[in-house]
Parts: sequence; C-alpha cells; structure tokens
Amino acid sequence: MASTLIILFFATLLIGVPVAFTMGIAGLTAIFVDGSINPLVAAQRLFSGIDSFPLMAVPFFILASELMTACGLTGALLRFANALVGHVRGGMGHVNILVSMLFAGISGSALADAAGPSAIVMRMMREAGYEKNYAGALSAATATIGPIIPPSILAVIFAISTNGVTVAGLFLAGIVPGMLLGLALAHANHYVSMKHGYRGRDQRASRSELLSSITKAMPALVMPTIILGGILLGVFTPTEAGAVASAYALLLGLIIRAFTLEGLYKAFARAAVITSSVFMIVAMASIFAWLLTYLQIPQELAKFIATITQNKIGILIILALSAQAASAKDLKYAHFQSADLSSPKHAAALAFESCVEGKTSGSIDVQVFPASQLGGGSDIMEGLQLGTVQMAAIHDGPISAVYKPFSVLAMPYLFDDQAMAWDIMNGEFGQALFEDMRKKTGIRGLGVADNGVRNFTNNVRPVAEPADMKGLKLRVMTAPVWVTLVESLGASATPVPWPELPGALQQGVVDGQENGVTNIVNASLYQHQKYVSLDGHVFSWHAYLMSDDFYNGLNDGEKKAVNQCFQISKTIHRGLTAAQDANATAILSAKGMEVVPVNPEQKEKFRQAAQPKVREFIVSEIGEEWPNRLDAAVKAYRNK
Repeated sequence: MASTLIILFFATLLIGVPVAFTMGIAGLTAIFVDGSINPLVAAQRLFSGIDSFPLMAVPFFILASELMTACGLTGALLRFANALVGHVRGGMGHVNILVSMLFAGISGSALADAAGPSAIVMRMMREAGYEKNYAGALSAATATIGPIIPPSILAVIFAISTNGVTVAGLFLAGIVPGMLLGLALAHANHYVSMKHGYRGRDQRASRSELLSSITKAMPALVMPTIILGGILLGVFTPTEAGAVASAYALLLGLIIRAFTLEGLYKAFARAAVITSSVFMIVAMASIFAWLLTYLQIPQELAKFIATITQNKIGILIILALSAQAASAKDLKYAHFQSADLSSPKHAAALAFESCVEGKTSGSIDVQVFPASQLGGGSDIMEGLQLGTVQMAAIHDGPISAVYKPFSVLAMPYLFDDQAMAWDIMNGEFGQALFEDMRKKTGIRGLGVADNGVRNFTNNVRPVAEPADMKGLKLRVMTAPVWVTLVESLGASATPVPWPELPGALQQGVVDGQENGVTNIVNASLYQHQKYVSLDGHVFSWHAYLMSDDFYNGLNDGEKKAVNQCFQISKTIHRGLTAAQDANATAILSAKGMEVVPVNPEQKEKFRQAAQPKVREFIVSEIGEEWPNRLDAAVKAYRNK
C-alpha cells in the first residue's frame, strides 16, 4: 500500500495534476488496491478533515478580501503603495511587494492575493516595461506573503490540527517573518532592477498626493488592526474575526456606495470558488496525511535512511526483521495525550507495547499513535468499528456519542473517591456496561482509568459554593450534558472545542472551564486561569477499548497477553492520575494558581444543585435502566 501511495502521488504530480487531486487519487487508490482498510475510512477522513469550527474563518477572510476588491479599496491600496515607493529604482516591483503585504492583512490567502492585487500589479509592471516572466515570477513570490502576515488561513488550519498552539499565537508569530520576507523580496527586486535598468516613476509623489492616497486607503488599512486587536483583546475569536472582517467590508462598500448587484454577485462567487479550492486541498490532504501516519511511512523512511551506511549483512538482517514484522498482527493503539512520559496515557501505552510484544514474542506488533495522530475521539471510535484502529484510550465524550448509556458516568458528585469509582467500574456494573457496548457497537471495553477528577477554574473570583458560580461564563465540552451541569449551578455554559480552549481563555471569550489536573497542566491552562476550585464534580473517565473483531482474531495466548498487559498499563495510568489528584494543591499552586478547597458541606450544596437536573437530563436521553443500576452499585458499595 505504501508503495502505491507514494508512486501514484509523485506520478500524478509530475504530469501536472492539481495537488488536491494528486493527494486524493493516491490516497483513494491505495485504499482500494490494498483492500485491508474499509473504504468508508476515505469518506470519514474527507469529512473530518473539514469538520471544524475554526475553519469557518477561511471563507470569511476570503470573502472579506473579495469585497474589499469589489468596492475599490484594492485600487486604493495600489495607489497608496505607488505614492509611497513608486519613485525608487524598480518602483513597480516594490509596489507589487508592498501592496501584497498590505493585502495580506485582509485576505490571509495566497490564492486571494494572486487573483487580486498581484494580478493587477503584474499587468501594470508589463505595461511599465518589465519583462513578463519577471513580472509573473515576482507576483507569484509576493502572493506567498498572504499566508504569513495575519490573518493567515494556513495558521488557522495548522492550529486546529496541532496541539499546544493557538490561532492568536500563530497570528502574532507571523507578523515579523512576513515583514522580513517582504524586505528580502524588495532587496531582490532592487538588484534585478539595477541589472536590467527597471526604473521607478519620474517624480516622487507630492505631500498632498501622498496624504490623499493614505486617506483613501485608510479604511482598508484599518481592517487588520480591527482583526488583530479584537482577537488579542478578547472581543472575538479568530473564527468570529473572519465574520467581522466580512461584515466590515460589506458595510463599508454600502456606505461609500461602491457596490453594484453584479459586483456583489461576482465577489461572492469568486469567494466561493477560492474557498472550495482551499477546502478541497484540506479534505484530500486529510486522507493522505492519515495514510502516511497509519502506514508509518515517516518512521520507515527514517529507518531506511539509517540503514544506507550499513554493510550488506546488516541490510540483510534489517530485511529479515522487516519480513518478520510484516507477518505480525498490527495493533494500532491511539490516544490524544502528548508523547511524553509525564502523560498518563502515553506512559501506559508504552508499557502496554513493551509488555505485549515481549509476551507474544513479536507476533503482535504494537504501534502507538499519540497526540491524536489518527484523528480525534470521534474518528478513533469510527476507526475501532471499521477496523482501521485496533485499540485506543478514549475519554467519555466520544464514547457517549457512539454508545449513549456511557453518558451515565457524567452524573456529578456521585463517587466519594477514586477507590469507590474504580471498584464500581471493575465490578458487575462496569462489566455489564462494557458487555452491552460490545454487543451494540462491536467495540470491546477492556476497562477504565481516568484523567483525574474534574475541577472548575476561572479568572474572576474564588468559587467555594454554587452561589459563587453565578454570572460566570464557563467553557464546557460540546455534549449537552455538560451544559446542563454548569447551568444547574448558576453559571453560563459555552461549548468550545478542545483545540480552541487555550485561545478562548487567553482572549477572555470565556471566564473559566472545567478539567482535571492532568489537562490543566499538560495544556498550560493555568497560564490563563487564576482560581481553581477542588470540587471534583465528575471523574474524567478514559476507557481502554479494542476492536472486537481484532480481539476475536487473536489466539488464546495473545488474548491472555493483551489482558495481562492491559492490567499493567491501567495500573500505571491510574497511579499517575491519582498522584496528580492527591497533590493537586501543591501542583497547581506551584503553577501560580490560587487553590480553593471545597469542604464536605460545600460539596453537598453543589451535589444538591446539580445532580437532580443532570440525572433528569441523562434519563431523558438513555432511560432509567443504567442510572438505576449505577445508583444500586453506589449503594451496594457504601453498604459494604
């Protein structure tokens, strides 16, 4: 499959097939030729690649740039740039560079830049006597500034696909590199102009001409300030900034009466075409990138390069080992935490890998994919059902989306401590829940660990009882049960996807959130939050799941190894999170947070306010059976 993917990719690229179709053709053909991957994965990856709220910024920024062009402000930017630098050697080339830098603060797209001001200036350069090849090359080069100077569409796409970075942070990081690129291009243009005798305009612009051009270009020059200022001051998110930019451009055009119905239609049509092109590339790249990760092509390539300098005997040994590995049963193991031994999931995954491969003498080849390399929680749940992922450690949200009764574990303030929670999930209740899930979904539950108990944090005031929650705007996961929990305590709930959470806290879009110590530390949420209340409202359950078809395909010895090694990895995972919870005060205080203890009397107030409403919601979703069984298990434990 790997050879089919790579050969087709380069072959179609060489014959001039557009890059989006190159990745799509290579990926889809590799899946169908191999036959071991369910073709539904292609549809899953196509959809999930563009199923992201932050990506909504892309069409908005592109539309804003098209509206600015339609109402004549691109021309105003051109006149301003010409008045400012048009008189120097190679003036039109410098105008090309400067206007691309200015327009980059509006569009964030190389495509929009190339189709807009760069195309106009290229014609102007040719009319001014510049060689057409040079005019085209410089216009293509200056368009690349568009994705660097904020707002950048590439920054949005990168931020949603990479943990630990925010859109706002990437926007800020792009300002200086974009300006340096512009200066470098200006230097190159000056050299070429000196060599070929390209001159600027005959006279320097007069003071009145320069002032007039600045005044007319000011509405366009203000837009980047509105976008960046609004994001950094917390007025709106980067996604909302795109909508604000489009609304600003539309309103401005209406005020100055620069639009015609035909012009508006063409602006929206061009924006739709460019957006479709971008989204097509993102969707197809999602399939291609997933296959690269799934097939571990980067790792295999690194191994190949490392063997180049080895002798013949060494190469033969590597080939023999590769043949043995190819005959082993591949167990792809996915989780979302970083590839760091301080991350409980990753430490547990590495222990499982070493244990299983040792006990089975390599008949099972465990391949660990941390940091959501194979996709988000929903993607992994589908992968377990389709057979493209054999094992995963998944948190409760995505599990509940596939198997609704699992949401019963979102019942707040139910367990007294971790020992009680683990005993109930290890016992009859947990076993019955997992057996029902296996029958209905084809996903086998090996057992559970947790990501610690979830606590409320905020940046406004200490919270020790429900009355303190009133008026706070708290981020919650996107499942409705979390909205019900927070609103039952008097706060306002705002669902925010996990990748956007650090940015939302930093920009003040929300006042606080709720998570366990592990996530607060690993995602550096403490940098944006002052107070943490140790209320422990819900256990952040993480279940260890396996494709039932894969498990049934193992022999008895392999099944025994998987079960034994899971027990070891589960113990490691539970131990690390338990240690973090036990030392929460010391850990979070050391990070600069003010820790607010919640005593039993205060916790009872939280329980009385939240539990009845959340239970009512859960019952409306899944019925009485599982809530009643959980209540019975809790009662039985307390009566021991």
